[in-house]
This record gives sequence, C-alpha cells and structure tokens, in this order.
Amino acid sequence: MTSIAVGLDHQTVNEGPRIFRRMWRSGLLANGDMEALAKLPWRRTVINARGRIPPQDGFALLASGFAVRQRTDAISEGQLTAVVLPGDPCWYTFLNGAPPTTELRAITTCSLMHISLDDFLTLAEERTEVLATLLSHMAVEAATAEELLLSVSKRTALVRTAHFLCELEYRLRRMGLSSQSQYLLHLTQSEMGKYLGLSAVHVNRTLQELRRRGLLHTNGTHVALDHGGMRDLADFSPTYLIDAARRERPVHSNA
Repeated sequence: MTSIAVGLDHQTVNEGPRIFRRMWRSGLLANGDMEALAKLPWRRTVINARGRIPPQDGFALLASGFAVRQRTDAISEGQLTAVVLPGDPCWYTFLNGAPPTTELRAITTCSLMHISLDDFLTLAEERTEVLATLLSHMAVEAATAEELLLSVSKRTALVRTAHFLCELEYRLRRMGLSSQSQYLLHLTQSEMGKYLGLSAVHVNRTLQELRRRGLLHTNGTHVALDHGGMRDLADFSPTYLIDAARRERPVHSNA
C-alpha cells in the first residue's frame, strides 16, 4: 500500500475529475462545488488486488478499481454485502465516527482518493450541497441493500443474477465505464455467489442459462448484455439507484 499527495485535473468535460462524476450526476452540485472539491489536498492510496483496504481517517472515494464490502465474522462466512465502484464513498464513518461493520477488500488493484476529516468538515460547512450529495449516496446504498435483500428472499436465481448484472451495468455506465451494455466484471463465480446468496455451482448454471437464452455473452472478464432482454427478465428499473429524489442528471442509455 502506498500513499502520495496528488493534484486533480479538469479534463473531463463539465463534471470535473472523473471520480466526482457520480457526485455531479446527483444534480445537487454547482460548478463552484466541483471546483472546491478538486482544490482539496487529496492523497492517493494504492491497494493491490485481493488486498484489504484499511479505513482512512477522514473521507475517501474509490478512484479506480473494483472493491467489495465483506463481513468476516464466523457466522457470515465471508458474505459480500456491497460492490464498491469508482466514484463511490469507501466508508461513511465521516458522518458519525462509528467503525464500519464490514471490511473493504480490493478485487482488482484499487486506488483511493482521501482527505482529512478536518478538510472535509470545512468543505461541508462551506458547501452544504456536498454533504447533501453524500447523504443522498448513503440513502442509495441503503436502498441497494434493500434490493439485494429482496433478491435473496424473493427472486429466483436466474432473475436474481440478471438483476445484479443490470444493476452493475447502470452503475458503471453512470461513471462512463460501460458502453453498449458491455463492461468488465471482475468478480469470480464464488464471489458472485457470496453476494447473491448462491453457491458457485448455482451461479455457473445460472450464467450458462443466460448465455443459452442469448441474454449474456462473456469472454473472460468482458461481459455483454442483451440490454432489453435482460431488463425484461429481471424486471429491472434503476429508480432505487437514482440520487437526490430523482434530481439526478440523466444517464443516457447506450444499449
């Protein structure tokens, strides 16, 4: 693990550095808020693939890579509780100081951008919409956890898996990391099972059935969805993923 101080550039159209793209899409922030975020004394920490990401004092965003939240107590058997993508807050301890109940683990090599708690609180006092945006993100994460609970308790394995693949596609597309319903899926079948409440064998059979129906095409970590067909099967709507009570700036479909 390495940590260095960095400066952020502004080479990404109107939404500031790429890691703030999700915050920008909330619809709550103005250009001045984005400039204030970019001027903060961010530090970058790099974590190797499959490594534990130690909690940082202050506020941190995942800048690149693919990470998961995982319970590590005996009863949970390594259950995954969330997938963390670029642009997502790594922890919400900056809100209440409570230690996280899960570990954050890097699936691929990951980089974090983080600032001290004092710097974050100063910004939050001066730019209240920044705090409102992060509270909105937390509400979306809670809604995503509720959707996962619904999947595990009510959806069949086939529909559950299809819904998860649609959810990932939307979240990655929001960050410019999915194109034409194609993206990189770095989870193993065992890890997908630990998230969806399925055995690795069941995940394998489910993926095979999605391929047989022509809804899914895979080549290594590369995934391509039949956008309409997969959404119909999963009855997927991204409403629960939209920040700030539908004030979010649109994520254009590229299916």
